Amino acid sequence: MGIYRKNLLVDLIISIAMIILGFKVSLLYFIPQVADVINLVYLGIFILLIALVVIIYRQNNQDVISITEKEYKTIRFSVYGYFGIFVAQLIILGNASLYTLFWNLFFTGLMIFIGLFTLILHIIILKRSHQS
Repeated sequence: MGIYRKNLLVDLIISIAMIILGFKVSLLYFIPQVADVINLVYLGIFILLIALVVIIYRQNNQDVISITEKEYKTIRFSVYGYFGIFVAQLIILGNASLYTLFWNLFFTGLMIFIGLFTLILHIIILKRSHQS
């Protein structure tokens, strides 16, 4: 199975964004006094990441990278899992009595772990394609 290299790079950037979002959610729980600053920094980082995605997509690079079906499914299910965890975190955040330190650490830990997992998987795929 083949995938465009630039699509894999964009997925890599999304993995970085998932890690950053996990840290942001955790920081907002522990330091709510500076929520405005955290949100502005977060917004700035995401604007830079979006600009990077646009630059990558505007390139005329049509290189195709070989990827196994297992790697593709793993990436896909990781993103679905991340989305499910993020939605569950938002639901529990809506009920202040349920949103405790345990749940914050649990959800943000999972979000960061999935982001790191997909980031490492993308780096492995890119390194393997670079060697061949």
